[in-house]
Amino acid sequence: MAKRRNYQTFTTSAKHCLLPALLPALVLVVITFSNLAFQVKNESGNDMHGSCQQQVENETNAKEMVIALMGRWIESCGGFYLEEWSADDDTLMVGAGITLKNGVKTIEEKLAIVAEPTGYYYLATVSGQNQGRTIRFGPAYFSAKEVVFQNLEHDFPNTLRYYFENDSSLMVAVESVTDTTMNFVLNMKKIKGFEH
Repeated sequence: MAKRRNYQTFTTSAKHCLLPALLPALVLVVITFSNLAFQVKNESGNDMHGSCQQQVENETNAKEMVIALMGRWIESCGGFYLEEWSADDDTLMVGAGITLKNGVKTIEEKLAIVAEPTGYYYLATVSGQNQGRTIRFGPAYFSAKEVVFQNLEHDFPNTLRYYFENDSSLMVAVESVTDTTMNFVLNMKKIKGFEH
């Protein structure tokens, strides 16, 4: 996800694909404010049962997201980028970010989602970047339709948002907290018949 896309190269008809990005942003604002209110309530010493319940809901949403993410996803506004995800016993999910050019597939990044005692983490090793180091994002926040991974210390991106519109449509927002001109959204469609 670290590679920046130049939106000036998109055709006018492809630009309309960015408009649905507004919905997840509004959902995230609501989720952020409700989480902030929840944290303030817990810090005041009230309703600690809610924290336990939120953890259970987060675990349930995480498992549902993992199942939903499995398979092959292709960018629907151009089709030059794929993400492939499959289950793995040692981590949780393994994946790859793949570009397509002239019918040739090139693995640009190796991806994984791992479950650790402190939460779920997104790991990305991008070809030719970060001296070959794997970058960690997380711990993740899961809602009913979205998973958000952050690493505020990384140059770009800082935030990765996977928003499931339905079983076959996924929006991946790649964001910077300091330079929003770098942000971009990938509108992905699931390729049927490639579920692992």
